[in-house]
Amino acid sequence: MQWYVYLIAIPVAAFLGQLTIELLGRPVQTMWSLRQQAREWMFAFRDTPLPGPRELAVSSRQIREYDQTMQNLRHAQRTFADLGAQLFAFSETEPPSAL
Repeated sequence: MQWYVYLIAIPVAAFLGQLTIELLGRPVQTMWSLRQQAREWMFAFRDTPLPGPRELAVSSRQIREYDQTMQNLRHAQRTFADLGAQLFAFSETEPPSAL
């Protein structure tokens, strides 16, 4: 081949490589970021105690503990619902990357 073909082919190959990295790299990075967030929250909530029946809480201290435990569980539920919604939205917008 002629020298000018190489002169044109090298920048074109570099451009196509950069384009491929941008198109695949950003969704993969987003997926790993969401996965890491989910793992961090699972680690943070792993020791959250489950409340006993509300009927068994008779003293004001037990009632406060029950209310605090329920508040922590609701926070965990909202957090995981939000992460699930983000992961679902990602899988809907980036089907090839979600595999």
